[in-house]
Amino acid sequence: MKIFKIFITCLFFLLWALFFYKYDEISISVYWLVGSLSTFFLFVVVWAIIDIIEKKKTRSNIFFSLCAQLLFLGFLSSPQISRYNRNVCQDKFGREFNARRQSKGIPQIPLNWKIQSRGSKWVDWRAKDSVIGHESKSIEIGSSCAIVSEDDEYNLKPLHGKSRDMSIYAKYARGKAKDSIFFRFGDVDSTRNISRQQADSIFAAEKIKKDY
Repeated sequence: MKIFKIFITCLFFLLWALFFYKYDEISISVYWLVGSLSTFFLFVVVWAIIDIIEKKKTRSNIFFSLCAQLLFLGFLSSPQISRYNRNVCQDKFGREFNARRQSKGIPQIPLNWKIQSRGSKWVDWRAKDSVIGHESKSIEIGSSCAIVSEDDEYNLKPLHGKSRDMSIYAKYARGKAKDSIFFRFGDVDSTRNISRQQADSIFAAEKIKKDY
């Protein structure tokens, strides 16, 4: 029984390390989350059963020990559950939100893009490799899981050795107000606001397909 307890303890800490340090917070799934929490709970139950079989503790001690372990499990699991809920909210504004973007004239997320990073109120999408054209989108999301804004960056071909870029910033309105979309063109010398028509002309001249 002693060897079994050592084995269970080592297995528990191995799972703990994987759970808190090796998980991919960008794409954490509900199956992984539920499976991990269920396994932790199983360890707690098995440990309680071992104590009952060994009869080295009173029932009250076993009960309080079980409650303490479950509370500790809840404390450790809370951040992971929060991250999962955050991801679920942010994923609503991924590619499945493209139809609404198209209706508003806002750049869409291409099929081959991946999430590069996440924060508590933002998520960044980016092309797999550096490209000429649409290369990234940063989405800001409010605390009530409502989209606040999007910022898209376009990489243009250098001209006379000077780098150039375009950005499209969309601010989502609340209630019956209208959304705001701003176009900015930049090079080494300056960055200036331009109209949608000017942006269309630049994309046409650069032979970059519009995605808004």
